[in-house]
Amino acid sequence: MPYEIEWIPNELLLEHKGVCVYHVYANDEAGCRREYWYATNPDARDEDGADQGVFDVRDLDTYDGSIRIAIVAAIESGELKQGDE
Repeated sequence: MPYEIEWIPNELLLEHKGVCVYHVYANDEAGCRREYWYATNPDARDEDGADQGVFDVRDLDTYDGSIRIAIVAAIESGELKQGDE
C-alpha cells in the first residue's frame, strides 16, 4: 500500500522581539522533539544543523539551566537573531 510523507513546519516554542524560536526533531520525526536543540528557522531540519539556524541552547552564553530564560536573554543580548542571520 502506498503512503505519503508530508513535511510540516517546526512547532513554535516562543517569539520575542520579532525572533521566533522553533523546536527541532530528531531524525525529523514529529514525535521525537529534541530536548536542547532549537532553530530560528521554521523549516530547519535536524541533519542540516547550524546551516539553517539550528542551535544547542546549552551553548548559549545565557544558559543557566532554564531553556526559555536563556533563549529570551540571548535574543535580548543579540546572540540569537531571526534565521541565524
